[in-house]
Amino acid sequence: CTGDYCLDQCGGVEAELPAVDSFLYRYYMVGATSDLSTLPNDPKPSSAAAAVFSSGRKSFSLNCYRGYLYSELTGGSTGTSGVTDSYQATAVSGV
Repeated sequence: CTGDYCLDQCGGVEAELPAVDSFLYRYYMVGATSDLSTLPNDPKPSSAAAAVFSSGRKSFSLNCYRGYLYSELTGGSTGTSGVTDSYQATAVSGV
């Protein structure tokens, strides 16, 4: 870990970043994603280019999920909100 933000065991950061959005947790894709010259990302990056987490696991994407499944919430599980009080869910048109 370097700097002000360190990824947790899931590959994310729990932090309020009001200048960015109203979410309290973000996942990050880390490590090399391609060789930067051929598409579609072939040849694949070697495992030596992957991020290594404190558990020793190497990964280019998510290691685990934070939060609840919909089935857990509808089954009565409770927890804390993943958004700030200023969050407004808004429908947007697709691409």
